Amino acid sequence: MIVKTLSECINSADLFDTIFLRNSYGRDFIFFHYNSLGLGNLLVGHAGAHSIIQLSEPKKILSFPKNRIQAKLVFYRNPLRWLARSEFGIDKLGDLYNRYLLLKQIKQDYSDPSVSFIDKKNKVLYLSTHMVNDDSNYIKIVLKNISTLKNDKVLMRHFNVDFSKGASKKNPTHVLNIGLHLRRGDFLVSNTNEIDANSSPSIEAVIEVLNLFKNCKNANVAIYSDQSKKITKDIIKNHLPKFFNYKVFNPMAKGASVINDMVLNDVLIQSNSTLSTWSGMISGQVSPFIGDGTPWKVHSELNNFVRSDGNFSHDLVAIINSKFDSKNLADKA
Repeated sequence: MIVKTLSECINSADLFDTIFLRNSYGRDFIFFHYNSLGLGNLLVGHAGAHSIIQLSEPKKILSFPKNRIQAKLVFYRNPLRWLARSEFGIDKLGDLYNRYLLLKQIKQDYSDPSVSFIDKKNKVLYLSTHMVNDDSNYIKIVLKNISTLKNDKVLMRHFNVDFSKGASKKNPTHVLNIGLHLRRGDFLVSNTNEIDANSSPSIEAVIEVLNLFKNCKNANVAIYSDQSKKITKDIIKNHLPKFFNYKVFNPMAKGASVINDMVLNDVLIQSNSTLSTWSGMISGQVSPFIGDGTPWKVHSELNNFVRSDGNFSHDLVAIINSKFDSKNLADKA
C-alpha cells in the first residue's frame, strides 16, 4: 500500500507498528546508507514519524545507521565531510539487525526511495523524507507539535541538538547577531573551489540583504558554509560589506554543531536548505528567504520567515524593528 501524505499514514496507523525512515535520494545498501542527505532532511524524516506517532499511537521508529556513504558527492568532496553532514544513528546492534531484515523484505516494486509505503504483512511503514517534503500538510502537523519536538529526549539523543536554546527576543547587549547559511559544496554543478553564481543564496543577494543592516553600529555576521574557510574569507574580503564583524564557522563541523550555533542568531539569512529552515522554525529568529518559496511554505504558517518575492526590504526591516528595536533601520524601509 503506497501512501503519499502524512494524513494517509495517520489514517492507516492501525496497519503498522514500526516506522522505518527511508532515504529519499539514493538506494539503501543495508549497512551503508548510500545517499547525500544532511541533518535537515533527517530532521524532516524524524519529525514526520514523530508527528504520526503523536496523532495516532505509539510506534517504534527505526532510524538510519551511523555508517553512511555519500553517493554522488564522493568525487566532489573530502571524505572527512561525509560524516559531518549528519550524526543521526542507532546505538543498538539489534536495531541494525532488524533494519537489515526489513530491507531484505522490500520488494523490487518499492526500490524507488521516494516512495513511502506500508508493508501490511510485516506491519512496517517505510517513510520517505521525499514524501514529507512534498506533503502540503506536513508543516501544519509538525508546527502543532513543535514545542514537544524541541523538548524531545529522543531527538536530543539522536541529533545532540539543544532545541531549548534560541535567539533572544531583545538582545541586552545591543549587538545584532546575523547568521548566513551559504550553501555551496553539495550542488553537483557547482565547483567548491570557485566563486560560483550557483551558490545558494547568490553572493549578490547576500550583499543586498546585508546592506540593510549597514546602519547598525554593532553587528556580527556568522557564515555557515561547506566550502573551505579560505574561499569564504576571500568572499568576505572581496565581496561582502566591510562594516560587520565576521566569523566563519568550521566547514568540517558536524550538523548538530552547526544548527546549535545557527539557532543563537537573531537573524538567519536562509539558504535553500532544510537545515537553516529548521533553525528558523525552532528558534523563531528572523529568517529572510531569498527565493520564490520557502520549504513546505513555512512562511505561510510562521511570521518570522520573510520571502523575497514580495516587498522584501520593507517587510524584513519591519519585522526586525518590531523584534529588536532597531530603529536605525527605519530609513531603509
